[in-house]
Amino acid sequence: MPSCPSIELAQTLIQRLEWKGVLRVGERGERSSLPMRAIYDPLTWSYGDLDHPETLAPILLEQLHILSSTTECSLLKLALWKELATAELSGYLRHLLERQWMSGAWAADLLRSIASELEVLPLGKRRYVIWAGVREGSAAFLRSAGDPHTVYESMLVDMRRRARWIAGDQSRDFGFVPAQGWRRSILLSLFVDEITSLGEQYWQMIPSLKAIEAFAHKANL
Repeated sequence: MPSCPSIELAQTLIQRLEWKGVLRVGERGERSSLPMRAIYDPLTWSYGDLDHPETLAPILLEQLHILSSTTECSLLKLALWKELATAELSGYLRHLLERQWMSGAWAADLLRSIASELEVLPLGKRRYVIWAGVREGSAAFLRSAGDPHTVYESMLVDMRRRARWIAGDQSRDFGFVPAQGWRRSILLSLFVDEITSLGEQYWQMIPSLKAIEAFAHKANL
């Protein structure tokens, strides 16, 4: 499984682990064998310890437990939740755009432009907003003979309008939660199952300290 929901977060994560002295990126350690390679991410790393794990999962879990033991653990968990959600949305939007033969590079600019509209929605509803927006972009592509400016603006307007409409009535039953059996990233699995016990609520709740603390209490019962 991939290490993170997006390649950008995967690169950031492995750089943080290198900064903490856990591993070295893109080179051999003094006592390690050949560098480890991620199957789904274009990343290579090496360990300084001969007794290294086969995957990143044990190391990530250890680092997350260290994070959870700090005095500001709730704030740090919330920051990680938001970072995961942003990465998930970015990876999903890039996938949708490229599947429709559009520029995946548009993903970052589109999400930045509608950030304030999306932040009041849970991740499942954010996924619906961008899915519907890309669908509108595909229609605009046909109407405009592929004019990139028209396509981009059509998606931006549709995403912004749709997000505001859904935010106006949170009872609306919209939301795209990944199907059961989809390939979750290592970091997401550890976060929702081991660190917060959010489970599927990860997709259905707006990231907040209240939610973090409620599920931390539930895990301790």
